[in-house]
Amino acid sequence: MRVTFTFAAYVQDPRSGEEVHVPDAIHNWQPTLELMGDYLDPDLVDFGIVGGEIHVVVRESVVRLQVVYWLPQQPTQDVLARLQNDTAAQFDDGMGEGGFPYDIGSAHVIVTADTASPINVDVFDDGRIIPKPSSIAIAARDGDLPRLRKSIVSDPSSIDALLQGYSGLHLAIVYGHLEAVRDLIAAGADSNRLAPEGSTPLELCALTNSLNDDDSRAVAQLLLEAGANPNHTTMSGDSVRTYAEIRGKFRMLELL
Repeated sequence: MRVTFTFAAYVQDPRSGEEVHVPDAIHNWQPTLELMGDYLDPDLVDFGIVGGEIHVVVRESVVRLQVVYWLPQQPTQDVLARLQNDTAAQFDDGMGEGGFPYDIGSAHVIVTADTASPINVDVFDDGRIIPKPSSIAIAARDGDLPRLRKSIVSDPSSIDALLQGYSGLHLAIVYGHLEAVRDLIAAGADSNRLAPEGSTPLELCALTNSLNDDDSRAVAQLLLEAGANPNHTTMSGDSVRTYAEIRGKFRMLELL
């Protein structure tokens, strides 16, 4: 199910603040590859909402900003209203704050959403299949051990199912749920699966502030015993050792 929010927008000269002519070339421009769906509140993420692509649309010299999401099923009016509010909030005080810069030759303009104007909402079944959110990943993120254990037993093949690109193991580590990590590893969670930013579970263990040095060492031990690769490097050349040093996790560093 596709949901599209269309916002009125305006194009300004960033120096004078005055509105300027809307260039035709801006039509269908995608001002960022980031997705608003990655910044939704957890209670909305748990409905399985994905996407949040932003596009600029120009019709008859009128500019608008569109945000497109997909859901596994028809949203309720409550979910739709919350999703609209979260999207508007991102334009006001988030990834769209201050507008989006666009270069026209040597000139520069800013495209900004007008969240005070009426917002058009379109809900359409475009046939795209969106999987339901992973109950394992949700329970791991929340540290809900009874639900996690029940979900693992009922659907063990989904141990590495994703929520916003993160597996349950990623989320249990990031949110500091040591017992959830134990359960997931015991159930066969992939100890080397990369998170969306390219980090391994070991690297997330070193980076997260939700695990102290002792607990980070304990998690790292579990990961290494499960076959985690301590020699992985990120695109920037960093490693789990780099991150452990940065975070001052010296007991974890000794283990590596």
